[in-house]
Amino acid sequence: MSLIYAAAGISALETATAMGMPVALAPIDSAFERLHENGLRLIVAADGLYIEARSSRLYALRRVAPCVTPFGSVAARLLLRAGPLPRALLDTFSQMAQTAHPREAAALAISRDGSRYELHVPPANGQAGRITYDDTGYADDDMVFDLHSHGPFSAVFSATDDASDRSRGVPHISIVLGNCKSPSTIACAARLCAGPYLLNLSKQDISEILQ
Repeated sequence: MSLIYAAAGISALETATAMGMPVALAPIDSAFERLHENGLRLIVAADGLYIEARSSRLYALRRVAPCVTPFGSVAARLLLRAGPLPRALLDTFSQMAQTAHPREAAALAISRDGSRYELHVPPANGQAGRITYDDTGYADDDMVFDLHSHGPFSAVFSATDDASDRSRGVPHISIVLGNCKSPSTIACAARLCAGPYLLNLSKQDISEILQ
């Protein structure tokens, strides 16, 4: 691969960093080619810096920082190989969260064959304000949605959530439910997690990843 550093020489650390997070310029006249292999890539585009993420189950292209450059334009994307998450699965987890209240609950929406989702509920120890669980029993690439609840607290991602989402080896969507006392109070927040980048999803985004 070609490495572009503003340096006379390139260290082993710099080479490894660039290979783990390559940078590409968005084409001006040519067609944009998506990342072909699983991994992460930064794209410098006309309106800012984008993170491009790919796994066996998910493809995303989202802006992480605005700026003006002379390069081409790209369009944000969030594509799920198995399609949107069925609301019935989210409703099932919502019921789990309400039953567990004021303790936290956790589950994963995985797609073993890339065509449909199933709810994976690991053995867990949920308390008010924290939860630990057995994070095994599935292939990393099959995990698409990471679901957990915050019991009586708001649907806001915590510093613990940040560390957990960044520790996962594949891009995924994280969903948190808050105010879980009853169906009338429960709230939801979601974000795309791609390496170090945690990008909040809008209500419109959430409506598009649920069916």
